[in-house]
Amino acid sequence: MVTEMKNRRGEMQKMGATIREREERYRALSEEYEKMPKNVNRGLYTYRIMDIIKQVRKQKTEIAKVGT
Repeated sequence: MVTEMKNRRGEMQKMGATIREREERYRALSEEYEKMPKNVNRGLYTYRIMDIIKQVRKQKTEIAKVGT
């Protein structure tokens, strides 16, 4: 029973450390989020992603042409 109690205390200490790490990560991410601009246009990101996809497709066709 004593060893079980010691095991439980060890588990509690590990859990406490995990909770503290997660709280610190939460604080860091919250601060980073607050620093980010709030007026970013979602359409702009969508356009940029679509443009990147288009460029990748062009590159794949060029690679396929060179490979054959």
